Amino acid sequence: MPDQPTSRGAYVSADDLLNDRRDWLSVHAVEVMPGAYDVVLKIDGTYFDRDTAHEVAESFTRDIRYLLANIDPDRLLVPPTDAA
Repeated sequence: MPDQPTSRGAYVSADDLLNDRRDWLSVHAVEVMPGAYDVVLKIDGTYFDRDTAHEVAESFTRDIRYLLANIDPDRLLVPPTDAA
């Protein structure tokens, strides 16, 4: 399945990701252009090297995509809707 995200093995479940990042998790409104805001989830601390920050962001993106693709629907707070 080429479209299936693959995990680096950093996190086995969403629980692992959230528990490990507990001290860093926060939600912020970030102005992306005058009068336009994105709501973002901060999952890690501050980096002072741009390349390192981008590498870490890409790594978390892979992990999160993998975890989202493998969520157990029985554990969701709101049941998924069937796409018709």
